Amino acid sequence: MSSNILVKRICEECSAVFLAKTTMTRFCGMRCNRKNYKVRVRQKKVAASDKETAEKVAPKKATLQQEFLSIKDVCLLLSISRTTLWRLAKEKKITVNKIGDRSIISRREIDNLF
Repeated sequence: MSSNILVKRICEECSAVFLAKTTMTRFCGMRCNRKNYKVRVRQKKVAASDKETAEKVAPKKATLQQEFLSIKDVCLLLSISRTTLWRLAKEKKITVNKIGDRSIISRREIDNLF
């Protein structure tokens, strides 16, 4: 939609002064528009990647508040390896309970460890 008005604008990409036919025009031409679009798409991809990485790296806080924790959760909570955890269990410093094939540790056991 064009109009009979000409508005003096500054391009958001290259900062050049140009005459726009509408008040919504942001760029001096297609070249600057495409450059800005590519930058915005790239920023969205980077933000999505950062969010995905943060979700994978951060431990699940809701899981760590449970009364019984899995071996993996205990290792994350204490920042120790599985080998160290099993060594503590072998030395009877922490009690590991089995439910079927699954090993779990009570939250009280971890609190008593300290």
